[in-house]
Amino acid sequence: MKVKLVPYDPDWPNQFQDIKAKLMAAIRHLEPVIEHVGSTSVPGLMAKPTIDIQIGMPSLDSLNLLHEHLLPHGFTRNSRWDHILPFRRFFVLLKQRPEGPDVPEILGPDFKGDVRSNWISVSNIHCVETSHQWFEDHLLFRDYLRQHPADRDAYAKIKQELAQQEWNITADYAGAKTSFIEAVKAKAKIWKSLADD
Repeated sequence: MKVKLVPYDPDWPNQFQDIKAKLMAAIRHLEPVIEHVGSTSVPGLMAKPTIDIQIGMPSLDSLNLLHEHLLPHGFTRNSRWDHILPFRRFFVLLKQRPEGPDVPEILGPDFKGDVRSNWISVSNIHCVETSHQWFEDHLLFRDYLRQHPADRDAYAKIKQELAQQEWNITADYAGAKTSFIEAVKAKAKIWKSLADD
């Protein structure tokens, strides 16, 4: 399959706020830090039209409580990558494609399959402890690209090139961007250290 990228949509921040409100209704009492991350959070950057959200939790105990509090509010737990990222809890917010066949309304708390032939992922929700490096790195990458249009545009070019290739799953496409992302993160850490001085 090929990855569908679309031009930046100025409505993406509003979509994030709508999903954030839904999340806060479910977990406000757990004191989450909810941030818009990923390509849809960077003005001017093309992206898959899926809102990436990062939730930072104050402790491992509160992180592990997300499951029971998010599922009743329409979020689905995807444990497919838990063996690779055991520190993260990954949820998705799905909507059924208008032309898709009927499927059970509950996909299950430990959904591992790829249902995107029938469902559209509205949001990918990455949950970690705020003390984990993952949390800081994703915010730093976002903030750096927001302030450095040349690197943002270079990232867009790589994304476009990779999107033309055939991929078994979108995670393979994401993995192909890793070397560029790591190089930008290294630059971003220098940029942040200079800004902090």
